[in-house]
Amino acid sequence: MAIEHGLELTLTPSHAAMRVVFFLHMACIGLLLFVNMPPWMIIALAIVLGLSWHKIRKHPVFGFGAQALTRVRIDAEGQWKVATGSSALINVTPESSSICAANFVLLRLRTEKNRVLVRFIGEKDSDADSFRRLKMRMNSLKAAD
Repeated sequence: MAIEHGLELTLTPSHAAMRVVFFLHMACIGLLLFVNMPPWMIIALAIVLGLSWHKIRKHPVFGFGAQALTRVRIDAEGQWKVATGSSALINVTPESSSICAANFVLLRLRTEKNRVLVRFIGEKDSDADSFRRLKMRMNSLKAAD
């Protein structure tokens, strides 16, 4: 949604990214069948992978939980603001370590309290026009650095 030459994205949780992470975990567990190690070690690795999946599956980076970024607003003056599920809009600045690829953006934002917020935004996590405009804004920030 455009705000007088600004930008506002309302973000949804990234289910596509979670499917990729799930299949990566399952592939690792499947590959354990071909490892020549003692059975207790294979079981321990499978448990560690299961715990990893349990920890990652509701992570705020992918848009789940109360700490996840639910809204990103860039006003006409270039001021960035974000909202989490549990807070009002807070001022942030984008970091140069953010990644902008063809079909996703890994957004790294720093708050005024020096806390880093990270959010994976896929093509389907926002409307297409806002996603395209966010990528253009991120690429112009990269070019300015």
